[in-house]
Amino acid sequence: MYICIVRKTKKETEKTIDDLLDSAISLCIKDGYSAVTLEQIAAKIGMTRGAFYHHFKSKEDILNAVIKRERNSFENKLQDLFTEEEEPLVHLKKILDHIIENFFGNKRFNRFIHFTWFKIESSMIEHKFFYQGATNERLVTEI
Repeated sequence: MYICIVRKTKKETEKTIDDLLDSAISLCIKDGYSAVTLEQIAAKIGMTRGAFYHHFKSKEDILNAVIKRERNSFENKLQDLFTEEEEPLVHLKKILDHIIENFFGNKRFNRFIHFTWFKIESSMIEHKFFYQGATNERLVTEI
C-alpha cells in the first residue's frame, strides 16, 4: 500500500492558516473564546484536529496568530504612510483616515476588534493589550 502525501504550496498553506484564523474568530464571536474547542475551529473548515496541530500548537497559539495577523496588516499600511514625505497636516490626515477606515470599513478588522474587545475573557487580558500598546506607542512616536 502506498500513501500519497500532497504538499501544499506556500500560498495554499497561507490560505489554510487564514481560514483557520477566520474560523476561530467566527466561532469565538458566537460562543466566546473559552467555549470554543480546537476541534470546532478545525471542523469549520473541514480539517481534522491533527491537521490543525500541523499549523498551531494550541488555542492560545491561534489567538496570538489572530492578533499578530491583524496588527501586522494594520501596521504595514501605517508604515507605508509613515515613510511618505508629505506636509504634516496631510500626513496626519492620511494616518487618521487609515485608522478610521480600519475601524469602520474593514470587515475583517472590525470582526477582530469585536472578538478581542468583547469575546476574550479577562484571564487573557495581557494578550489583548500587549500588541495594542506597542501599536499605540508607534503611533504616538510617528504623530
